[in-house]
Amino acid sequence: MVKRNPYLVKKAMSHFLVATILTMAAGQIGVIIDGIIVSHLVGPDALSAINLYTPISLLVTSFSTFLGIGATILAARAIGERNKTKAEGFLSTAFASLVVVGALLGIAAYAFQDSVVAAICKEERLAVPFRSYMLVMVGGCMITMLNSLFNEMVCIDGHPQVATKSVAVSAVCNIV
Repeated sequence: MVKRNPYLVKKAMSHFLVATILTMAAGQIGVIIDGIIVSHLVGPDALSAINLYTPISLLVTSFSTFLGIGATILAARAIGERNKTKAEGFLSTAFASLVVVGALLGIAAYAFQDSVVAAICKEERLAVPFRSYMLVMVGGCMITMLNSLFNEMVCIDGHPQVATKSVAVSAVCNIV
C-alpha cells in the first residue's frame, strides 16, 4: 500500500480549490458584465431575450456535464491506475460525442426555430431578439460544450491554472 504525504495532498487540494473558485468567479463576472452591457447598450428587451435562452443553455450544459465531466472522472480514475490508453479512450469518446451532440442541437435549433421560439417566447416583442440570440448561441454550442470538456481535461492533467487562465481569457473575449 502506498503511503501518501498528508501535507502534499492538502497542498494539491488547496491548489485545485483556488483554481476552481477563480474559474467560477471569472465565469460569473462574465455573465454579470454581459447583463450590464446588453441592458444598457441594447435595451431591457434584449436582456429579457437572453434570459429566455436559459432552458436551451441548461440543455447544452447538461450534455457537456454528462458527457464531458463524466468522461474526465472516468479518465482521472484510469490515470490513477496508470492506464493511459483507457483514459485516452474515455476522453476521445467524450470529444466525439460532444461534437455529434453539439452538431445535432445546432441543426435541430435551426430546423425547428419557429417551434422553439413559439414554445419559449410568449411575448411577440421579444421573439425577434430571442431568435437572433438563440441562433447565434446554438450555432456555437459545440464550442461551448468542448470548452467545458477541455477545461476539465486540463484539471485532471494536474494543471488547473491553465483552465483558470482559459476561462479568464474567454470572459475577456466575451466582453470584447
